[in-house]
Parts: sequence; C-alpha cells; structure tokens
Amino acid sequence: FLNISDYIFTTKALAAGIKEINPIMNSLFTTNPMLALVFKLIAGFAVSYLMWSFRKKRKMLELSLFIILFYTVLTFYHIFNTFFVYRA
Repeated sequence: FLNISDYIFTTKALAAGIKEINPIMNSLFTTNPMLALVFKLIAGFAVSYLMWSFRKKRKMLELSLFIILFYTVLTFYHIFNTFFVYRA
C-alpha cells in the first residue's frame, strides 16, 4: 500500500512540475508512467517475497522495519506537500 501511495503522490507531484529525483523512476515516468507503476509493483512484490523468505533472520527484520519506516515518512512527506506546497 505504501509503495502504491508513493506512486500516486509522485504522479501528482510530477503533474505540478516537481522533478523525480530517483533516476530510475524518473526515466520510467518520462518514458511511460505505466512502466513506473509496473516496476513499482514488481519491485514491491519481489522485496516482500524476499523479506518473507528470510523473515527469521534478524537483519531482515531490521531491514523490513527500515523500509516500512522509510515509506511511511515518504507518504507523510507527500501528504504534506500535496496539501501545502504543490497544489495542482
């Protein structure tokens, strides 16, 4: 869910003239936004699968918590910007 919300908010930010700073996603959004969505979905499922496969390893738990925290902070950043910075 957080990965998809990032896609939605990024699409809104790009429509408002903000530049994507991730070079891979920037290239995908420039080529075709649907490619960016497909990439995010595949990457999200792949990472989730790896996390689940190695869930008994402490380092994987730490990485999982970091990723969840990162996307949570990113989502709140997008929400803030949507309502206060780049209203389109």
